[in-house]
Amino acid sequence: MPINVSHHKAIDAYYAALATYRSQDVTHEQATRLAFTTLLDTLSKTVGWTLVLEQTLANRKRPDGTLYDDVKFPRGYWEAKDTQDDLDAEIQAKIRRGYPLTNTIFEDTRRAVLYQNNRAVFEADLTQRGQLTNLLNLFFSYTGEKIEEFHAAVAEFRERIPELARSVEQTIETERARNQRFSLAFDAFHQICA
Repeated sequence: MPINVSHHKAIDAYYAALATYRSQDVTHEQATRLAFTTLLDTLSKTVGWTLVLEQTLANRKRPDGTLYDDVKFPRGYWEAKDTQDDLDAEIQAKIRRGYPLTNTIFEDTRRAVLYQNNRAVFEADLTQRGQLTNLLNLFFSYTGEKIEEFHAAVAEFRERIPELARSVEQTIETERARNQRFSLAFDAFHQICA
């Protein structure tokens, strides 16, 4: 689903929160990540995603945030780092440990790197509103091949359900008319279900 966050009020709130942290000389991840958490949480709702913090994945990794769509598909990941950390070194450490790179933002409130399909596709200076919005637009509009295939299959199945149901109903009626054993078994099954 296309998204354009350029003028969303969540961006203003994000920058206001960071300004408050700066005025208090707060730079550690556990505090500053709240600003990005709030930003992602607010924007994710506009596309029907849900942000879940510290969710342990099947590979036992635990990103700071995992974003799920309405069918509980993971659509993106987020990793926050301290402003004093070397972001590139931290990213490489996460890659070595097996963190997902399908659609993942690594950020330290000053800089962010977006990975999609296992490669870095965008780097943003987060002090620049335009670069932050470009990062978020890319992140929220991402659909990988598997996600596209899944949604296409759901749409096709949704279209075919009435046709499949008519076919099953016709088969049942045909068998009930010509096969007494089937008819008795069907009636017994129907009574159990009723």
